[in-house]
Amino acid sequence: MEGEAIPNPAHAAIGQMCMQLANRIREEDNVPPPWAANLVQQNLLIQQQMQQIQQQIQQIPQIQQEFQQHIQNLQLIPAINQTLQNIQQEVLAIKCVTLRAFNNGMEEGFNSPYLSVPFNDGTIPQAVGLPVIANTNDINALNGAQLNQYLRGYGFLNPPHPLSSRKNVLCTYLTGISRNFDN
Repeated sequence: MEGEAIPNPAHAAIGQMCMQLANRIREEDNVPPPWAANLVQQNLLIQQQMQQIQQQIQQIPQIQQEFQQHIQNLQLIPAINQTLQNIQQEVLAIKCVTLRAFNNGMEEGFNSPYLSVPFNDGTIPQAVGLPVIANTNDINALNGAQLNQYLRGYGFLNPPHPLSSRKNVLCTYLTGISRNFDN
């Protein structure tokens, strides 16, 4: 038996220890280190966030469609504002006609005072410092500047020159009754 090595018991013991150590290392490799649990938790959070992002991405077409609808609604705002202005102007016109009709029924305003008729822009004459016109005597008491301010407010840009004619125009406008004023 020449050439064959004789087994050494020490070598066999070392081999067996190496095998045990290798098995132990394999067993320890199967046990995750403490920091691995944190990584697993972070990975789960990332997966949940990814799912939420994917759901949000799927909602983008619907959000785009809703956004387009809002833009279309915003484009209607100028038309709506114009309609509201038209309605306000019509309401003001109706109010003025109604007040003038009431004043017409009061004749010269001595038994029951006239109601104040707003200017064409909706301003009440007293709000700009003009005196109240409760009857024909109040019209007759207006000076030239006050008459001009009243007439301009009602849209008479070129009133007649004689003071008495301007008073008649204002009286006719406010009451529907023409009256001859001295001055």
